[in-house]
Amino acid sequence: MAFNSIDFTIFFIVTTVLFFLLPKKVQWLWLLICSSYFYYYYSLIYLLVFFIIIVLNFFAGIQIQKSVALKKETIFILTIGFNIFVLCFFKYINTLDNSINSITSTSKSIFSELILPLGLSFFIFTMLAYLIEIKRGNISAENHLGIFASAFMFFPKLAQGPIERPQHIFPQFHSPHTFDYERTLAGLKLMLWGLFKKLVIADRLGIYVNAVFNNYEHHNGTTLCLATFFYSFQIYADFSGYTDLALGGAQILGFNLTNNFNRPYFAISVKEFWTRWHISFSTWLRDYLFLPTAYALAGKFRNEKYLMITSDRFIYMITAIFTFAICGIWHGVGMNYLIWGLLFGIGLTYLNWMAKLNKKIRKSLGIKKTSLILSFIKIITTFIFISFAWIFFRADNTTMSFEVIRKIFHDPGGVFIADLTDIIFSVFGILFLVAVEFYQEIITKSNLPYVNKSWVK
Repeated sequence: MAFNSIDFTIFFIVTTVLFFLLPKKVQWLWLLICSSYFYYYYSLIYLLVFFIIIVLNFFAGIQIQKSVALKKETIFILTIGFNIFVLCFFKYINTLDNSINSITSTSKSIFSELILPLGLSFFIFTMLAYLIEIKRGNISAENHLGIFASAFMFFPKLAQGPIERPQHIFPQFHSPHTFDYERTLAGLKLMLWGLFKKLVIADRLGIYVNAVFNNYEHHNGTTLCLATFFYSFQIYADFSGYTDLALGGAQILGFNLTNNFNRPYFAISVKEFWTRWHISFSTWLRDYLFLPTAYALAGKFRNEKYLMITSDRFIYMITAIFTFAICGIWHGVGMNYLIWGLLFGIGLTYLNWMAKLNKKIRKSLGIKKTSLILSFIKIITTFIFISFAWIFFRADNTTMSFEVIRKIFHDPGGVFIADLTDIIFSVFGILFLVAVEFYQEIITKSNLPYVNKSWVK
């Protein structure tokens, strides 16, 4: 049930109206029923899988909180392992099974037909955060199974996130919600802005991007470069558009979800990009993978230099590359996704290792850190690096990725234009998005292209 479909519009209206008409003590139950129907629309079998995961983790969370020492550690490790196994099974079993079948020349098994359940990655990562926070003593285990299930199944965030922290989402499900006109108006505006980004910008760009990348053998480097540029904005407008729809829908219902995007293409470095892009996921990686790994390695390395490089820089390099390797594998199956992640790990390492040298060079040239020209150059170079990395994300495999890159650098030519109107509207969409976000970045600091409280002011 796509957010931009008529079916979802009807579903959302019915859900919202009855949500505010029902007694407040059963609002969570109505949301659970609606969220279950939302997922049932895709698959009954996978809905049952989700409920099995919910029940197991609910009781495991309580036991982790109650237990002490070795028993707590055992339950925690087993539950974490179960969640990761479920995710890996559905994410990779199809590819693994097909590879085995191709090698052994056997017929396809039932595993070959399995697909990744919608939203399972976001669901599992949210669940892992819940268990880790209990283990760390930052939260108490949820004791209401219905609210626990309703929070995890909440349909606006179910398919593509954001990955909510338990201390942020659970209190909202324990609180009653009443209709609020101003909040509803703001939510509708955010949803309309999300629809605009998705339908008018992303889908229009996708026409050209798909036409070129799906037939990359027949296009020159100039065309592939333009398609890569378009794809950078397509994936952003598509993903952030979905986020706006999710946040706006949740806001109408009275829930505050985490904003996943903060104008990422205005980032002046790769590091800043990941504080603006897919924010709930990047902070998840930071808190549950990067920092724990760095702390663990810090205890293994002595505070001295290795090959004239301080140990803390080695630790940063290992941790950054490891974290973004996981990030790449999480996003998709294939070596191209791993390379995509590694590029960011290497980019972050470069910035960390060269920070002091770059500072000395800037000071020797008399360039202020707040220089607008310097900031502009950094934004452009960061965008170029990110767009280069997107090639590996968009390509079907590594062979295609490197062939596209080879053509971009060694095979210039005229730009492919199937329909001039598509190109014009695509460029206009990008310019409009950039102009709006520039206005947001400099003036409003808002998530919307306007700051007024009504439709007409």
